[in-house]
Amino acid sequence: MNLSEFGRRVAHLRKLKGWTQYDLARAMDMSVSQIRNWEGGRKGIRPKRLLRLYEVLGVTPAQFWDMNLSQKELPLNKSPVESVPEVNERQRAVRCPRCKSIGNNAPDEGLLYCYHCGYPMYNICTGEEKHVNSPIARYCERCAARTVWSMTEDELAEIGIPPYEADERSTDSNE
Repeated sequence: MNLSEFGRRVAHLRKLKGWTQYDLARAMDMSVSQIRNWEGGRKGIRPKRLLRLYEVLGVTPAQFWDMNLSQKELPLNKSPVESVPEVNERQRAVRCPRCKSIGNNAPDEGLLYCYHCGYPMYNICTGEEKHVNSPIARYCERCAARTVWSMTEDELAEIGIPPYEADERSTDSNE
């Protein structure tokens, strides 16, 4: 591994996320000096930690190593939510992002989870405080934890969100 090239890529992706070295260190649960050492090309990274770095930065290994360093925005991995759902002014999905049930007709406008399939109606993070994030966020802007709209069904099951089981109910129903 070319340490200088690795460091430039870490710094570039960190800046594209709008993060400081401190933000990345916090997300990685490590010291700022280690981030500085990486970005300065002075130290390498262990394979297990490299996998975590890809996850925190929201890129695949191929995106990390193949991206053009003049790129002005983060490459986005395809999310289980196939497209960004329509949201209201409070960032709540108008329809469930997973089963497409109508969410605005729910009696509780602050409803956190879909009545039909249990999927979050907000792109909340998996951190303890369940921060609400923008619909396209893969990681929480406050605590850097993964957001649920970026997770696969298996990952959702691991954090207690039930699997989606289609039923015979019409998704366009207002019931």
